Amino acid sequence: MTREVRYERLRPTQIRQARKDFPALYLPTGTIEWHGLHNPVGLDTLKAHALAVRCAEVGGGLVFPPLWFGETMRRP
Repeated sequence: MTREVRYERLRPTQIRQARKDFPALYLPTGTIEWHGLHNPVGLDTLKAHALAVRCAEVGGGLVFPPLWFGETMRRP
């Protein structure tokens, strides 16, 4: 089982220990834009968050909740 690296799911003592062990933080960001009927509008950010979680699990560090920004809405 992999260790939890998502900041919002940890307790303060776990956060302090993780920061002491490997002082790095990932802040995944992405746009809110439509990629077709088969994908959610937040796909870019969902992928960025998943990638950051995997990087932290393998290499260390913690992952903040994703930052959603921007909007481009094209008509379907």
